[in-house]
Amino acid sequence: MLAVIMLVHVAGWFWFDHAYRKTDAALTARSVTGVGFAADSVAHTAQRQLEASFQQLETLAADPILRRDLAALQADPELRDVLEPLDNPGLDEVARNTLRSRLLARPAQRSLQATLYAAAGNNPTAFGWFILGRDGLQLARWPANETIGVNYAWRSYYHGQPADFVDLEAYRRSERPRIAGTHLSAAFVSQVSDRWVVAISTPVWAPGGASAGEAPSISLLSAGGNASGGTGGGTGGGEFLGVVALLYELGQITELPGEESEQVFAALIDTRAGREGAILQHPLYERLLAESDQRLPDRLQTRRVSLDNWQPTPHPRVFTHTDYHDPLGEDELGEVYRQRWLAARSPVTVRGRETGLWAIVQQSYEQAIGGELARLRQKIHALAVATGVLMVALIVPAWALVLRGFR
Repeated sequence: MLAVIMLVHVAGWFWFDHAYRKTDAALTARSVTGVGFAADSVAHTAQRQLEASFQQLETLAADPILRRDLAALQADPELRDVLEPLDNPGLDEVARNTLRSRLLARPAQRSLQATLYAAAGNNPTAFGWFILGRDGLQLARWPANETIGVNYAWRSYYHGQPADFVDLEAYRRSERPRIAGTHLSAAFVSQVSDRWVVAISTPVWAPGGASAGEAPSISLLSAGGNASGGTGGGTGGGEFLGVVALLYELGQITELPGEESEQVFAALIDTRAGREGAILQHPLYERLLAESDQRLPDRLQTRRVSLDNWQPTPHPRVFTHTDYHDPLGEDELGEVYRQRWLAARSPVTVRGRETGLWAIVQQSYEQAIGGELARLRQKIHALAVATGVLMVALIVPAWALVLRGFR
């Protein structure tokens, strides 16, 4: 009798364990579906904000005053013996400062500075603005600093390749590519601010090229790493005058919901060639930037999101992960993120084209369902143990009495 009761008790426990696992799977599936909807919404929000930045930059590049000043500055006879020496990366700082002073004194340069100042007022989240000449020499910057008069043709925001060249000489030994349209650069450490930043850049054409009334071409790097030209305005036969760009600090590229939460939040990752899974925006970045004026630790850019094991969903733009582990949780600074997450990712497009950026929404598994299920399991387990003990306590003495009666 006791064996039968115990067998029923064990069978009941196995039945409960099976039911528990089914409930866990059902609740997980339902929760991660909601996270998927959130990821798609965040991706669309990032898309709108990036498109606004692209449009602002393209409108600026088509501004007739900027075009006039950029062309005039590079054709200024008073600067013939200034611009060429500044293009030399080996120029000593004393000589560079002297030549820079002459550049800054020209009316066209001052007008370019004023144009950037006005543009900055319309986008207060941008970290900086600058203009490069046709060969990559920085001719204006807001806020102004010593990078004016330095050649940055080796940066990806000028040439449009997946990563920066090692230096200017390496770029000049190459085929000397340059962007064909609006471009999102690889992340890099700014030589001025010593901060991790990305740049959005677009070419400036002389009249006859793309204008504000046309749709400028886009030169975003796809996940495969190739620069892709758009089908928009292009050069239209106009002379290439240079590049205008704005900078965003990592963590400030777009406004993502939940950045102050440690249980449900959004992040932004880069999946382009050479940068697969690099984290561009994350609540940890926000916290570190708020706590210190130092740049983000370089090691954080080596923490990469794995692009494997994400499951497709009925929504073609959404992929989910029910056992996601945040790479930043592996770092001592991100210990709070060292847990199981329900996650979903969705691509950020601009004008219907892939940017290589993906929005990720993460929800703590423990907060969503794990904690409640664990507490329920503990209660059932405690009840089962108590029931077993009670049965033994009642049945054993009863059988002892029965057996004594047969003696």
